[in-house]
Amino acid sequence: EGHLWIGTNGAGLFRFDAGRFERFGTAQGISIEIVNTIHEEPDGTLWVGTYGGGLNRFRDGRFSAVTRREGLFDDAVFAILPDGLGNLWISCNRGIYAVSLRELDAVIRGDSRRVSCRPFGTEDGMRNRECNGANQPAGARGPDGRLHFPTIEGVVTVDPSGLFRNPVPPPVHVEEVLVDGVPSEARAFLVLAPGAERFEFHYAALSLRVPTRVTFRVRLEGVDHDWVDVGTRRSAYYTNLAPGSYTFRVAAANESGVGNEGEASFSFRLKPRLDQRPFFWLALGTLALAIAYTGYRFRFARLEARELELVEIVEERTRSLREEKERTEQALREAERQRERAEEAGRIAEEANRTKSHFLAATSHELRTPLNAILGYSEILSEEIEERGLDGLGPDVARIHAAGRHLLGLINDILDLSRLEAGKLDLAPERFDLEALVGDVVATMRPLAERNRNRIVLEGREEAGFFHADPTRVRQILLNLLANAVKFTHDGEVRVRVLRQSGPGGERIVFSVTDTGIGMTDEQVARLFRAFEQADPQVTRRFGGTGLGLVITRRLARMMGGDVTVESREGEGSAFTVTLPAHAGPVWPGAGSESRSQDRV
Repeated sequence: EGHLWIGTNGAGLFRFDAGRFERFGTAQGISIEIVNTIHEEPDGTLWVGTYGGGLNRFRDGRFSAVTRREGLFDDAVFAILPDGLGNLWISCNRGIYAVSLRELDAVIRGDSRRVSCRPFGTEDGMRNRECNGANQPAGARGPDGRLHFPTIEGVVTVDPSGLFRNPVPPPVHVEEVLVDGVPSEARAFLVLAPGAERFEFHYAALSLRVPTRVTFRVRLEGVDHDWVDVGTRRSAYYTNLAPGSYTFRVAAANESGVGNEGEASFSFRLKPRLDQRPFFWLALGTLALAIAYTGYRFRFARLEARELELVEIVEERTRSLREEKERTEQALREAERQRERAEEAGRIAEEANRTKSHFLAATSHELRTPLNAILGYSEILSEEIEERGLDGLGPDVARIHAAGRHLLGLINDILDLSRLEAGKLDLAPERFDLEALVGDVVATMRPLAERNRNRIVLEGREEAGFFHADPTRVRQILLNLLANAVKFTHDGEVRVRVLRQSGPGGERIVFSVTDTGIGMTDEQVARLFRAFEQADPQVTRRFGGTGLGLVITRRLARMMGGDVTVESREGEGSAFTVTLPAHAGPVWPGAGSESRSQDRV
């Protein structure tokens, strides 16, 4: 038809037509993509010889393969030559063989399972049976009908019309049977004892022309579903057969592929072991059922006993729950009574707190007026004494003035604490120079520090900048902390440090007051921020104080969104740290509701 067919070494088969290549590979049905040779029949059928995939037929656009599995002599095909007598002659590394086209078509159609090949080798006069394949020419047909094939030791010429065909089928015979290596009589029906595992059958066929070309196929009925081609091998092996009856059959064919219509056979029966008998499994099943039934009854009895036990447990727990419910209801009623009492006590405490606040406000106002008069007259007296030179009266008047100022500070602390507890202390945030405020506080406390022979060191105030808070309360906090530091330190150092820090919550101002004074124990630190308490009663008697300064300091700091912390070691000193937001203000609703003028009165 004008097509060019090209075989490749691994890329399949190509058809070149009108300038276009069409590829045929395993996806199109070819058995393997290594193509050695191509032969075309007069009707257009292509026979494709592959290397390892046997013989492929291409007809009506479809590939069909015949391999050793279907009886082909070898799966490597080097040359395909027709003999004009209905056969294809094929060369391979095992020699040359002829196969009938009719048998090939029958296998491909499914009418037959196997083809019969007629091989030729050294027994037939070839010097060497290995042919030169995958080269051109791998074979040629002469004008006289003779076929020529190259081998590694010269050219072999075959005249298909002059070949002798042996028409005599070889008779076949089972010579010997071995059971677990022990020979047994092969002519009689055998009944074998249980436990036999290895079975070996030896057979032979009579063909005197070319005995080595006699081929066999065997079948053990009960094991093999079809005949098994074993080639020229003259023995068959089977192991681990199940108990039952078997028949071994063997058939043979001569060098021309002519086989006998009858075959030799040998029958035997393998007795079952005890565990292979049906009654054994029946008895075993019965025993298993009996055991299962006994176990079921035992389990059922245990479940019944457990059910009774659970019923008793449930009843007992129901009683317990009922009693617990009654106790809970009684406890709830008692809790309700306690809640009502607590509410009443809260109302009484709130009223008492209001009364206390009014009392403190009124009392502080009443006490401040005479105290201011005492302080004013004591100052006048001090000036008069100094002018008149009455030095003997000066110390007494100074003591009166100091006692008055101490009493006024105590009244102010009590009033501030009362307002803080009531949440009514006013804050007046404003922007002010933090450096000036800190410097003023340190200057105020320096005489008291020098009186105790202490040195005050101020750090970081130049970098403090401006601060948005209530300057009066910030001053009060610093004065309280610095007053405590210089009061409890003698012949030492008080260090005041101001820092501005940035963090996730925004910018913050940090004040730290560190002294080298008497220090405190952990137990004393735990009591430090309780109202009207000091760290140690002996210290109170020695240094004085009401125990309100640090309480007010912490509450003021928390009111402005900050806090006060302390670290101390007995005999080594203390470090108080105040942290305030850079824009400090009241943190509870209503704080700052009173006028600033009232707080200053």
